[in-house]
Amino acid sequence: MFTYNAVGPISASLKALNQRLREESLAYKALDEGADEDVVEGVQKDLDKADVLLDELGVGEERVAVDTRLSTVGQQQEMVKIVADVRTRLAFVEKAATDRRDAAAQARKALEAIPKPSGDPVVARLEEMEIRERLRSLEMAQRMQVYLTATAAGDASIVRAVKTAPAGEVLIEPEFLKRIDHEALERSKPEQLRRVRTLEYAADKLTLLASAIEATLGGYGHTVNFPTPPVRTANLGRNNSQAAPAKSAADAPPVGGLKFQ
Repeated sequence: MFTYNAVGPISASLKALNQRLREESLAYKALDEGADEDVVEGVQKDLDKADVLLDELGVGEERVAVDTRLSTVGQQQEMVKIVADVRTRLAFVEKAATDRRDAAAQARKALEAIPKPSGDPVVARLEEMEIRERLRSLEMAQRMQVYLTATAAGDASIVRAVKTAPAGEVLIEPEFLKRIDHEALERSKPEQLRRVRTLEYAADKLTLLASAIEATLGGYGHTVNFPTPPVRTANLGRNNSQAAPAKSAADAPPVGGLKFQ
């Protein structure tokens, strides 16, 4: 049986991590020209709020550790209450991480969506079929050049033709396509892309803190029982060397019994 230390310090490591994340987010805002300042400031507010609660946890630890009126069991019981309360109020960190990640996913999906045709959709589909047919007649290097030129010129019809190709058909090398699409977004929608990247960064940092909080506070005060495996016997196929050997016919008494003269 193993029980967590009733008064062992647990807030210090979380505060150190929180402080590191605060410093990293400030550096990200200062050094990365692509950072969205509003998103970074939102992360700073979340980390500041978490820091206040971790300070409260530290104060509770100190109070319980020096309270001579409490037995060891009493200290543990008091700490369990304090930890449970602080953990509940720190749950906002995980929600903040999830909200940032969801927002980033939705924004990226909108950015990477296939452009819709401006005219008749039936006419557009026929045009895309013709474009794909022409692309199939070219070597891969030529197709890549056509796509590169089209994205630079903002030719959405070629982009649609490539991205709406039948399932399993690869008209353009995937890695090249991904790189060119990203460069096109950098040129056409830099602010939206900056926000997506910052939201993803914020989600990663807040997830790191949320995971540490749960790992440290989630099981505090719980008793962990390690089951003892059942004892098994094994037959090794060996005879008992201490057992008497089986009796033979020579060991039988003579008929009529023994006679002494």
